[in-house]
Amino acid sequence: MTLISDYKKGREFFADRQDKALKLCEEAGCTPLYMPALVDLRIESIGDERIWREWFSTPSLRVTGRTKSTNLSKKEGTALVVYAHVPNYLSDSENLRQVIENDMVYDVGIIPQAEFAKLLDLEDGKNVFVVDYNALLNSAKGVVTLKEALKQPQTKPFFGGEERAQRYLEKYAGVYGNKIGIWHPGDSADQPMARLLFLGNDYYFSPIESSCLGDSGRFIGVPRESSSQ
Repeated sequence: MTLISDYKKGREFFADRQDKALKLCEEAGCTPLYMPALVDLRIESIGDERIWREWFSTPSLRVTGRTKSTNLSKKEGTALVVYAHVPNYLSDSENLRQVIENDMVYDVGIIPQAEFAKLLDLEDGKNVFVVDYNALLNSAKGVVTLKEALKQPQTKPFFGGEERAQRYLEKYAGVYGNKIGIWHPGDSADQPMARLLFLGNDYYFSPIESSCLGDSGRFIGVPRESSSQ
């Protein structure tokens, strides 16, 4: 288990595109922090530290897609959204580059159906969460109170569970106040559409959001010997 003290030994890797920033992290022998680790780092930091005052990317993934239908009379399965805080298809910088350059629809990446199915199989309510597509699509978004945000179906999967979400929002209140921007895109579920998760740096530029893959990236990487402990 990596300790908070190890996270604080991390380095920032920034580039004008997310795949480039991720590649810099890999080439430096570092592992990028996934969303739960980045959230823990904020929780353990004071509000005027850079970790709160800057936005950060993570290799954590949001994927919208459909299950394979088992009914031959139906062409489509169930529409779902997966939040994954584990190594995935786009946590490899080369895969991310290929998707950004060749498989994008309005800045959202298309990943193989098999990769989506793999994430569904990993659902454990701890590192991988599955949310009903329509429940998320029809839920509130915009600037809301922290109490309202906690009830939104994206919040707990985004942060990595209910306890972490509660602790983060408690700490957030002391930094930015009682309101937070919470957004969720209406990506099509007809093929697996993927975005990386990021933490914003004010109440409107939401910490509860996923980014466009072509955007700039800023990862925190820790040495692999620390991240593997």
